[in-house]
Amino acid sequence: MKKLIVFLVVVAAIVTAIAQVVLPTFVSHQMESLLGDKLHAESRYVDIQSSPAIKMASGQIDSFVGEFENAKLGKLNFAEVRVHVNHASVDPIQLIISQRVVLTGLGTGEIEGTITSQDLESFMESSVKGLDNARVTVHDDTIELTGNIDVGGFLRGKATIAGVLAIKENQLYFVPQRFAINGINVGGLNSALLKDVAIYDFSNFPIAAQAERVVLENGEIHVFVTPGAN
Repeated sequence: MKKLIVFLVVVAAIVTAIAQVVLPTFVSHQMESLLGDKLHAESRYVDIQSSPAIKMASGQIDSFVGEFENAKLGKLNFAEVRVHVNHASVDPIQLIISQRVVLTGLGTGEIEGTITSQDLESFMESSVKGLDNARVTVHDDTIELTGNIDVGGFLRGKATIAGVLAIKENQLYFVPQRFAINGINVGGLNSALLKDVAIYDFSNFPIAAQAERVVLENGEIHVFVTPGAN
């Protein structure tokens, strides 16, 4: 009987030791592939940990960190998407039987998406009718968009559009506030020609997420999102 107990203890210790190495690596690689593919990211890295690691077999995750570069969300490129979540859960049956990682819950944390001026230039040029050669300047509190514009042939020239980024119903928008053409402010045309431009709906993010705030800093746009709140 003692030999059996010793044997079982040894087996349990071996299984735990193997799980300590194998489970975090397996789950991290699975999530890295899953999210990386959905984000169409050129570069991806995920590190998922639990202590002890055997907890993952029951679906419990302590920390989930991810970094994705040049991710495509809709028509917009994000230079970087960073994920940091404390506590998450996966389906243990899918994990053990099917060897698949299926997220079933997310705890507290934050997701940060970084958009460069070049990223926004490409998006705006494809989204604002009649605009080409777009250039974006990110100021501390506003976005300035310049480029050549031709609206139906009756309005053409070098356009300057100043506006802000806003979040409405979990969607990121560019909201125009001023429109000038060939250096002359044009009043009364914003509503007719420059409606709010929908940039990305975070309801379509690969994991449940609620957009919270936008920060303009050092010529970049940082969008902060709360995971699991969608």
